[in-house]
Amino acid sequence: MTKYRFRCKAERDDYLNGRLALTEIDATPTGRTLPPKLRIDDFTAELLFRRGYSLRLPEWPLSVCPFCDSPVKSRIDPFGLDGPWWERNKPITFKGCSHVTVIHTAYRGGGLIEHPLKDVTVRLGPEMPFVTPCLVDSYGLKPVLSEIPLTNGDSLFLTVYFSVERSDDHGPCSIDHAADHILLHMFRSQGFRDFDLFPWVECGALQWCEAHEGSLRLADATSEKFPYGDMRGFPGTRVLQSRTTTSAMKKATTATSWGVLEPGTNLSPAQKANVSRYQQADGAFPPEIYDLCSDPREVFHLGEEEQVHWHTMPDADGKVIQLWPEST
Repeated sequence: MTKYRFRCKAERDDYLNGRLALTEIDATPTGRTLPPKLRIDDFTAELLFRRGYSLRLPEWPLSVCPFCDSPVKSRIDPFGLDGPWWERNKPITFKGCSHVTVIHTAYRGGGLIEHPLKDVTVRLGPEMPFVTPCLVDSYGLKPVLSEIPLTNGDSLFLTVYFSVERSDDHGPCSIDHAADHILLHMFRSQGFRDFDLFPWVECGALQWCEAHEGSLRLADATSEKFPYGDMRGFPGTRVLQSRTTTSAMKKATTATSWGVLEPGTNLSPAQKANVSRYQQADGAFPPEIYDLCSDPREVFHLGEEEQVHWHTMPDADGKVIQLWPEST
């Protein structure tokens, strides 16, 4: 296994853009370099490319088991949402005990959200952590909440559910919990998400982790110290869509954010007041929206921004000049 790790976003981007050759990255399953003249098919090349990418991601502590105190760790891409690690329906591979059953996530911030000059769609979870009541009440799982601070002030929240009974099957662990359609429809009628977390802490059902000497440890379960109560943000699945238009003068990308608020979502009074500031969507939605809901009244328009890339050209002396609109 390679000892090399991405140290910054530039190194990861160089890898994703193909500036590092396969012979330079030790991407084979055995960790050995490929012979320079070895020809492989496209499918194998893609597998090697993704394995090399995964092996170079930094490893982060995700949670701590409340039954055996074992740490749960995984490799995470903290450099941008354009990495394969963030792909929809991609399962999380992690190191941990056999008590781990389900992992649900939430994502807060915009530092990692880039809208490249191409068409792309990214699907994220809510902006604040939550508990799935059915997993606790019906299946007796123990949720533990943790926060992973990423670059530019973003945060990835993970609610890891542990079972007191050990299992060799870690269950449906996905970075995009909203992609688990079976779970989504199963839990809607029973309260799919509960963002009012104080009652769960007060009754002892929910624990959380705190940072400790470069890792995580279980915090004292008292509601007075709980740092994630009454957080504000959109409490539903979000879809970020970038669409690009090109002309002779410029290339413009319009980035639109949509949100789906599922029925049965439980919020605190303060969180309900915060949701009222979001505007319900009016008009056509991305195809991914129709995968998440059947009622247009569940869809909200969260924001829109435009990024413009003006073409460059050389002047008479051969220097590159930038073309700008007349209004600037």
